[in-house]
Amino acid sequence: MKRVAIVLIAGLLAVLMAPAAQANWDGGHVVIGTSQGKTTWYFAEGCTRSGFNTYLCIYNPEAYAAATQIAYYLEDGSSKSQAVTVAPGARATVYVNEAFYGEHDVASRLTCSSPVVVERSVYFDSSNRTGGHVAMGVGQPQRTWYFAEGCTHPGFDEWICLLNPGPSPVSAHINYMDDAGTVKTELVSVAAYQRFTRNARDVVGDNKNVSVSVVGLTSSDTLVAERAMYFNYGGVWDGGHDAVGVNALSKTWYFAEGCTRPGFDTWLTLQNPDSVAASVDISFLFYGGAVQKVTKSVPPHSRQTVNVAHEVGADKDVSFKIESSIPIAAERPMYFDYHDKWDGGSDAFGVVAPQTLSMFAEGCSRPGFETWLCIQNPNSDVVTAHITYSRTGTSGLVQDVAVPANARVTVDANLAVGPDNDFSTKVSSKKGLIVERPMYFDYQGKGPNLPPPPAPPAPPAPPAPPSYTYDFSGHGTQVTAAMGLQAGLTTFDFAHNGSSNFIVHLVDGSGSTIEYLANEIGSYSGSTTCGISVAGNYTLVVDADGYWTVHVAQPRPTSAPGVPQTFSGNGNKYTGFFTLNPGAVRFDMGFRGSHNFIVHLVDLNGDVVDYLANEIGDWDGSTMVGVSGGVYLLDVYGTDGNWSIIVSQ
Repeated sequence: MKRVAIVLIAGLLAVLMAPAAQANWDGGHVVIGTSQGKTTWYFAEGCTRSGFNTYLCIYNPEAYAAATQIAYYLEDGSSKSQAVTVAPGARATVYVNEAFYGEHDVASRLTCSSPVVVERSVYFDSSNRTGGHVAMGVGQPQRTWYFAEGCTHPGFDEWICLLNPGPSPVSAHINYMDDAGTVKTELVSVAAYQRFTRNARDVVGDNKNVSVSVVGLTSSDTLVAERAMYFNYGGVWDGGHDAVGVNALSKTWYFAEGCTRPGFDTWLTLQNPDSVAASVDISFLFYGGAVQKVTKSVPPHSRQTVNVAHEVGADKDVSFKIESSIPIAAERPMYFDYHDKWDGGSDAFGVVAPQTLSMFAEGCSRPGFETWLCIQNPNSDVVTAHITYSRTGTSGLVQDVAVPANARVTVDANLAVGPDNDFSTKVSSKKGLIVERPMYFDYQGKGPNLPPPPAPPAPPAPPAPPSYTYDFSGHGTQVTAAMGLQAGLTTFDFAHNGSSNFIVHLVDGSGSTIEYLANEIGSYSGSTTCGISVAGNYTLVVDADGYWTVHVAQPRPTSAPGVPQTFSGNGNKYTGFFTLNPGAVRFDMGFRGSHNFIVHLVDLNGDVVDYLANEIGDWDGSTMVGVSGGVYLLDVYGTDGNWSIIVSQ
């Protein structure tokens, strides 16, 4: 592995850069690293509407490839699936806009074959605000979520985004707490497999600093919750930031990043949802090891805001340790004009304890992107941070940084990885550290290393019905992500590499089994069809002992070749489409095998028009049926043998 030079910088603004002209889609975002990968990740926020570009960044820290299935949930209850494979020790980027056409709010769930780290970045130019925000996902829905930050003052729009990824509706209270101790509560319901959005101003009104808690009505009412904010800060700096809520309060919070240099405003927001006041000690840690302390009181059911510059003075790079008499929630919003060229804001929750491992999926050194690592050492001795950068498709770029006791250092990640890279980062140490990754950017409406989405194709004349396709893969027994299916013919193509059962059944949104699609033993490759009677969300329940794949499609051809046609194959297969005229149709069939041979004539509704054969063992025969005309196919169950069918009129 290549070892690179160490870069220690006292603060982000200590680098002298010439001012540049203001550009579009500029801003910044920040995230605190996660200490562990997960096999499931959820995000409540995401947007493919005009002026919004959304990305999922997936980092695979393991030594083997990670097969990842993404389920997207839209505001109208529909969904779509996408499969991605991430190479060992590498980073992959998914451009969510490419999965959809039209104006959509998009929540997502990622299910992975091995633990990975996932972040979601959103870049925007909307409502006279440009910028971007980022979030680390969560591993599972929870009943309770807390948000310390929130604002409905002029220039600020606060949105609560809730995802219900389950098959049943979920009810929850959203509680709004302002800095005067006033609490407002509303009851909301989120439909199954759906994303819900609430504008906080519609509930609490204007000119409020507000914290939020989201609490499910019962223990089974679980959700994923995020809070997105878009702003024009002081009438000068525009942008947005986002945070996934925390589901537990804590007496201790740590933050690695903070800055009071010219062009930076840093705040701490403290939420106390308890019925007694909280006494909060804040320790400010500086480069070189100096520590300054202050105590604040947070009244019951309220929110307290701390202006960091008022406490520590100007021209400081600072980290924080917060210690409270009772459990609270704490966030750190920042607003900035970065080097007089990129303005915006960022926000992050702290961590409740130092970590010996911090991982980040996102990172970019392409033109217009500057990525940094802020590392806080709350220990009484020097700790070495071992940093590994994994660029797209590669891994193994290593950097060691010594972090002084009770101090904060800043690392220029762009300088470490070199220009024109998308990368992920892993920071490990023998003693716990707190690591954050700020990024500043001029996005200019272009994605890192990804083309803009293609223009939607012009609709044909006459328009053809949409074709829904999904690809799922996994190992062993699993339930797939939900898929939105229209009514009518649906095809399923299977592959299983195992020695025991391979059973697949189709389940609707209420949990009822609609159809058993496969019931085989050992390695298997085959296909079948099914008619969907009601459009909606469906899932596949797979019982297997090996690796498997399922391809789901809803083809809707408006024409197909006529007859005569000859079809042949082995095992369970559906044939290609063919057109029949109204009237009688002849089917000449042959089978060479020892088990079942069953043939169905199927129309585009997925309905079985006629049973053409139901035999066991070697068989030759023919039949004739009458049809009303149209496009058809044959669904053949030829378990263990070769078969051929001639269709003629």
